[in-house]
Amino acid sequence: MDPGIVLKVEGTNADVGRCIGTRFRHRILVATEETVGQLSSAGIDRATLAARQAPYLERVEESLPHLLDELRNLAEAAAAPFEVVFFLNAGGLRTASREYLAQLEVRGENGCTSVGSRGDRGIVVGHNEDAAPECIDDLFLLDATVSSASTGSQVRFAGLSYAYNLPGCAASRNQHGLTLLVDTLVDPQPGIGVPCDFLTRAILEHESIDSAIEFLRRVQRSGAASLTLAQDDRLTSIELTSSELAVIEDREYLVHTNHFLVPELQLRALAPTTESSARLARAQSLVRRGMTPDEMKQLLSDRAGGPYDICRARTIASFVARTNVPGFEFCVGSPDQAEWSHWHI
Repeated sequence: MDPGIVLKVEGTNADVGRCIGTRFRHRILVATEETVGQLSSAGIDRATLAARQAPYLERVEESLPHLLDELRNLAEAAAAPFEVVFFLNAGGLRTASREYLAQLEVRGENGCTSVGSRGDRGIVVGHNEDAAPECIDDLFLLDATVSSASTGSQVRFAGLSYAYNLPGCAASRNQHGLTLLVDTLVDPQPGIGVPCDFLTRAILEHESIDSAIEFLRRVQRSGAASLTLAQDDRLTSIELTSSELAVIEDREYLVHTNHFLVPELQLRALAPTTESSARLARAQSLVRRGMTPDEMKQLLSDRAGGPYDICRARTIASFVARTNVPGFEFCVGSPDQAEWSHWHI
């Protein structure tokens, strides 16, 4: 494994942000410059962007000020414009254009597959992180021990992260054995609130699935996502939008791709893409109760052909964990070709 993709950091939220911003300054600047160009092409300058996202910033400041501090320090250390870095972490703000997201759906620019299998020796979960192939240069493994500047409490978590995103947006696990897998969804009725990337980062601070669900119900949210949570003998899937939240439990196994599965949410959502539906069907045909970590890797590596590929050109990393074993396994690159490594937490 290339040690350059691993970053270990201890300190406050500000320290974590500064460390990431310093280490990945170049990649953050590349991403923000590209984003500024895309926004400019859409007629949005930085001043307009700052004005549009002000209500979202206010909600984050009210609910999760320490995470806003983390992101501000990341941007400052990278010498990147904060309003653009915030935009890269504000899925709810990006969903303001339903037409734009519909185009992304047509082009198949969504991704990620999450799977969970209950067994007699704990729960095995797996995740394929799908993104534009060039995003592999932005991906790294973060192991962070974060101390609260106000309370002195401490939490440790580790997982796949992007240079310009808050940790927790892909696949992660914390010191309490709480594992979080994230799949992007399209909010049918986006509202102003705390963006999903802040929500998933906050979940890593929780001791239990119940605590995480209670937090998600309480906070004013923005954006949509599917969250697969596993801890001890509990396997939970959460589908959330700005205004609704559904919890799926008591299943022998779970699979999620990039569209809503809860019927009530499906009624108000964009129609699933052929690719997301095909990946879901293929994974559902392979998953079963009692899978081993090696069998989960095989599922994540499956290439059925065409839209049914679970492992595809956009798969840039994979993650497998077992709830009764500390840590997790991960690889950067295609899971059927890359070298897998174990990380202890």
